[in-house]
Amino acid sequence: MKTLAALLAIPLLTATLAFAQPSAHAFITDPAQIKSKDKFDVMPMSVDKLYMTRNTGDSTWSPDGKQIAFVTNISGRNNIWLVPSDGGWPTQLTVSNQRQSNPTWSPKNRWIAYQSDTDGNEQWDIFLVSPANGQVLNITNTPSVSEESPTWSPDAERLAYTVKAKDASTTNSM
Repeated sequence: MKTLAALLAIPLLTATLAFAQPSAHAFITDPAQIKSKDKFDVMPMSVDKLYMTRNTGDSTWSPDGKQIAFVTNISGRNNIWLVPSDGGWPTQLTVSNQRQSNPTWSPKNRWIAYQSDTDGNEQWDIFLVSPANGQVLNITNTPSVSEESPTWSPDAERLAYTVKAKDASTTNSM
């Protein structure tokens, strides 16, 4: 009985020691020892300059390929802008203090659907904006439900999007 127990213990001990051995590729780096190379021609970044940093987010081509709609905070807030696909300076399409994202152009060039939340609450609503005149419509207007990721049907008659109630744990598609 003792011999059988000893024979069973040897493979178990061998397996335990094998898993306990550090890998040749695994090592712990002391964060205090990490140093960047000096680059002397870089200007220091002030807090004021940091807040002047602009970014560009989601984008979508117009169906005719003549324009690109994109999200940028070039005016201080994430709004939707248009730029000709052959280049040029962008023009601001939406003007809002609310964050906007996920623009998607309708197949017939008539609308751009996007999502926007209120004061960063992440309770997104789906909006439409006309690229021709900037008219904006909130098509969901549901403060306690978040609608996200609008996607047009091929005939431009319907929108699919995900829905999540404020107190729900899962998202559903509509």
